[in-house]
Amino acid sequence: MVVIRVRLAEHEMLPGPGYLCADRGSTAVSFEIDPPTAEEMARRIGRTMPVHPWLVAEDQGQLAGYAYAGPFRSRPAYRWSIEVSAYIHPDWRRRGVGRSLYTALLAVLTLQGYREACAGITLPNPASVGLHQALGFVPVACIGGWDGSSGLA
Repeated sequence: MVVIRVRLAEHEMLPGPGYLCADRGSTAVSFEIDPPTAEEMARRIGRTMPVHPWLVAEDQGQLAGYAYAGPFRSRPAYRWSIEVSAYIHPDWRRRGVGRSLYTALLAVLTLQGYREACAGITLPNPASVGLHQALGFVPVACIGGWDGSSGLA
């Protein structure tokens, strides 16, 4: 039975998104070039936690996933908008971990006064799209790419 405990992260050393997304074979899901080390993850938690929440989900002491928030954009007009991310270990996917993390994260952000949460999803990813839509997120943009082959206009 999965018993998820969601709590604030501490300055612990979490494995990076590479551990949680090990089945992906690349870092496209995390938008990382190189998977961060456990030490780097601890530094990120330390930098994030004074202002924005970083939560971990555990099942009987094992890391099932984590979710965190950070600034959406640096301009003052975006001060009440936040970007959120969640990473779930493959063994705990489709078991309510993402929903538990995001429900807790969004509740904390609401208490902090944030009014809009944004999330980036690498497509195709029907499970992540479904989770976000179930929690009230709506698609607002698809960021296209420019490959540079045609040069600058």
